[in-house]
Amino acid sequence: MHFRVRGNNVQVVKTVVDKKTLKSKSVPAGSVNLNTGVLSDELLAALSEKEVHEVRRWIEGRQKMAKLRQEVEAHLLEERIYETINWMKTAPPAAADLVAESLRAMSAFRRAAIKLGLAKPEKRRPPNN
Repeated sequence: MHFRVRGNNVQVVKTVVDKKTLKSKSVPAGSVNLNTGVLSDELLAALSEKEVHEVRRWIEGRQKMAKLRQEVEAHLLEERIYETINWMKTAPPAAADLVAESLRAMSAFRRAAIKLGLAKPEKRRPPNN
């Protein structure tokens, strides 16, 4: 059995032997959503109990790797922001679009941090008249 990752889904492929030709071939057994880990009914019907256990173990491993990757990325974010600041000093004018996208992402980051109670909202300053 092997796995083909397709975005957030994984296609589980079984190797079966053709009884007439005695040649093995790969046959898709079903799919699994990587985020939820929910095995499709089609997949459950196509696998033995031992194979279902193998698929679940593989999915759990992938989910652990994804979670660890997210944590590492969070730890590296500050460094990447400062590296980007240095890059912007010599960036071409076309970088303005990339900078605008990054600023939108930082705004979403701030809103999420405030909503989750990980940051305090900025105090609004009165407009200068």
